[in-house]
Parts: sequence; structure tokens; C-alpha cells
Amino acid sequence: MTSASAGAGRAVAMALAKAGAQVVVHHSRSPAAAEQIVSGIRANGGKAIALAVDLASPDGPQELASRTRAIVGDRLDILVFNARLSKSGKLQDATIKAFDAEFAANVRAPLFLIQQLLPVMNRGSRFVVTLEPSLPPEMTPASSSVQGGLEGLVGQLSPVLASRGIQVDSVIPANLARVAGECPGGTPPCAAGDARAARPSEIARTVTELVSSQG
Repeated sequence: MTSASAGAGRAVAMALAKAGAQVVVHHSRSPAAAEQIVSGIRANGGKAIALAVDLASPDGPQELASRTRAIVGDRLDILVFNARLSKSGKLQDATIKAFDAEFAANVRAPLFLIQQLLPVMNRGSRFVVTLEPSLPPEMTPASSSVQGGLEGLVGQLSPVLASRGIQVDSVIPANLARVAGECPGGTPPCAAGDARAARPSEIARTVTELVSSQG
């Protein structure tokens, strides 16, 4: 489970552990938060370990894959890649350095991570891509481009992995539909400003249901 120290990543890691999975809690620079999640999982009888790897670095995916394989052995049942995109900023403030780092961490990294983990992903394994919730108006054009690249990667990987019996799913939430209970007064339709992003708990529930299904 990548980027699992906070937000949707944390929620998914906790949910999968509760469902009985042994969880590798990846983070890049949040050791205290990651260890807190691991402690919480273990306190409830689950199995978890934290790994710190910078997936934006060229060697990051290979390092994470190697360390993960040392833990799981010859079979990895579930790989969840949780993308974290920038949520604020203006077009005029975008920089090449920031864009390259975001692209590397969220589009390049899952490609090479799945490449390195493919030998231990067998028929019946699942690859799930999630995206930290964000309302589209809050995203920079650069982040929107990265999200598009991630979605395109998932689309290209799906048939390739399906031929090996590996199912690919994506949980990339747009704004949730405006429904009764979410609107002022409880009566849809609502104004544009009443839309909200998916909650981490909703993403975690969706991921757990996906990986628990038979296909």
C-alpha cells in the first residue's frame, strides 16, 4: 500500500488489515505517522510493517519492490497504489521541478513498481490505483495532467495484466453526486458549491469490496 501514512492511503491500509490482509505501509517522509498505523493494526491483531521509500527517485520503485518481495515471498495478492496530487496553486506558480517530481511519483513509479512486482503477482492477484480525494477546481493544471497520465497508464496496463490473470481496478473519485442529506435542506439538486470530494472511508470501503470480490 503506497502513500499510506495519511488520508485515503491510511484508511485503505487500516481497512485491508481489518479484513485480514498483511499490510506493507509505505511512506516517503512520514515515519511517525506510518509507525502509528502499524502499531494500531498490530494492536488489533493484524500484521503490518512500515517501509520508507521515495518513489519520486529513479531507484524508488525498484527499492520498494525489492523490500516488499523480501516480506511477502513468492506471492503478492494485492498491490494498492495511492496517488497524492497537489491540491492548490495557480498556473503561473507551476514549476518544471515540481511537475517532474509529481509525474515521477504518480505515473512513472506505478509503471516500474508493477514491473518489478510482476514476478510475485499471480493469477488472482489485484492491482488497485486510488487517488487522494480532491475537488477538481482545487487542482493545478499540472496535477490534472498527471492525473490524466495515471488514468491512461491504468487503461494500458489493464489488458496486459488481465492476460496474466491479474485484475486491475481504479478508484479515482470525482465529486460525489449531490444527494439528499448532502444538500442544504436535504433536497437535490444542489448548487455547484455544495459538491464534495469522496471521503477516505468511502474509498477504503470501495477498495476492500473490490479486492474481496472474485472478479
